[in-house]
Amino acid sequence: MGSYHLTYLSADTSNLTIMTISFIRGIGLGLAMMPISTVGMNAVPLKLTGRASALTNTLRNIFSSISVTIVATLMTTKTTNNYARLAENVTLSNQAVTDTIKQIQGLYMTSGVSSTEAQASAITAIAGVVQKQAYLDAINYTIAFTTITVFAAIILVFLMKAQKQKEIYKC
Repeated sequence: MGSYHLTYLSADTSNLTIMTISFIRGIGLGLAMMPISTVGMNAVPLKLTGRASALTNTLRNIFSSISVTIVATLMTTKTTNNYARLAENVTLSNQAVTDTIKQIQGLYMTSGVSSTEAQASAITAIAGVVQKQAYLDAINYTIAFTTITVFAAIILVFLMKAQKQKEIYKC
């Protein structure tokens, strides 16, 4: 449930909210790992338990490394794509952007900054907001992707359990 709530982050989400949701997510994942491993090992014949345990640990380490790479690549790609998409709308021909630049420029000028420097600072501030939104959208996308992946893994675990029960009933 914590993963699901992380898909609704916004620029206004407080750090405490993010930490609380991440804490709940971490506890949930931690509590889920042992039962998932147990169900997986129960699906293996007793004489192959040692090999299955070694294979499980090896695959867990390999796929942990691969998954970190996939998530990092996904985040980077989505951030770049989102920034390009959002930046298309942030042009000087957009009246809302022009008005915002003038407002920010006015704030800088009231603190003693020259008009040219104030305009450059205003444009930099808007670019920063666009970058943050692009990154936030990438985080939401990546968390949604990992949540779907976790649910798919849970379904596969239940299918393994169902297969083992079928074998028990055949004997």
